[in-house]
Amino acid sequence: MKSPVSGYLLTAVGGLLVVIGLIWGAVVGFYPSDLPLLLGLLVVGGILAYIGQRQTTAFKRAEAERRIAERNAGRD
Repeated sequence: MKSPVSGYLLTAVGGLLVVIGLIWGAVVGFYPSDLPLLLGLLVVGGILAYIGQRQTTAFKRAEAERRIAERNAGRD
């Protein structure tokens, strides 16, 4: 990965879907026929947020390892 932007974007979109689902389910209310759509919204949002968070963490870890390798190469 060259940039953490995709991870941040996925996390933001997933978080937004979860917030929309929570507001719809808890504040606005829903009919029983809307339940599959509401649950799908929450699940997909949660999965996207999780994947985005994992991508961001992987990028940060790779960057730290790269900096450590560069620092150690300079000592030789």
